Amino acid sequence: MTDRRTFLCEDFEISYEDTKKGWSMPYSHHHTNYEIYILLSGERLVTIGDITYRVKAGMASLFESNISHRSVGDTDYTGICIHFSKVYLE
Repeated sequence: MTDRRTFLCEDFEISYEDTKKGWSMPYSHHHTNYEIYILLSGERLVTIGDITYRVKAGMASLFESNISHRSVGDTDYTGICIHFSKVYLE
């Protein structure tokens, strides 16, 4: 997976992901920050807590702070990942 950070500060971060052979997170994880994941191309199975969603190009997923999540798939995909803290919203 290619991961390029394009903007970063203490409470806000955007990265661009580009994968040519598919990639699956090896485990569920969580962040203290909120996360919005926008899938630009491809298709992924995204699990948030105990619920799995089929996410396709043009769709977005929101991961709340400290909620376990995971993304799996075997196709090429690109996406934008945005992390931000509650402090950033205030």
